[in-house]
Amino acid sequence: MIPCALLLASALSAAPISDSGAGAEIAGISAEWAKLWNEKQLDPIIALYAPDAVFLTGTGDRITGQAAIRAAFQKGMSAATARLSVASVARESSGNLAYESGDYREKTTFSNGTVREDRGSYLIVFKRQADGTWLIAEHAWTTIPHSVK
Repeated sequence: MIPCALLLASALSAAPISDSGAGAEIAGISAEWAKLWNEKQLDPIIALYAPDAVFLTGTGDRITGQAAIRAAFQKGMSAATARLSVASVARESSGNLAYESGDYREKTTFSNGTVREDRGSYLIVFKRQADGTWLIAEHAWTTIPHSVK
C-alpha cells in the first residue's frame, strides 16, 4: 500500500469551514477522492489530477504526472483494501489557485490479514483549467507512525 495512503475506520470531526468562491467549488473533491479510493475506482481518481500533477507521499517520495500517479495508486490498490476518511480543516482560493488542507485516518487490511491504521494530514493544491474545472496540481500527505495489529 502507498505509505501515505489515507483510509479511515471512523470519521474525523473538524470545525465548520466558511466557503466562498472557489472554496465552495473544491469543497467536495477531497471527500470524493476518499470515496473513490475506498471503492478502488482508479480511473475516476486519476481524472481529478492535472496531467503534470505531483503527488508527495508520506515518506517524501515525489511522483510526477498522471501515468506515474496511476502506477503508484494501482500498486496500492492491488496490495490491500483500505477505508479512508478525510476532514477538511482549511480551504482558500486566489485567482486560478486554491488549496485545501485537512486530516485523514485510514484503516488498511492487507491480503495476509494484517491491519494497519494510519493517520496524518494532507494538503491539496488545485489549479483552475482553461475550461473552468479545478484539477489537483499538487497533493501531499504526512503520515504519523502507524500501529500494526
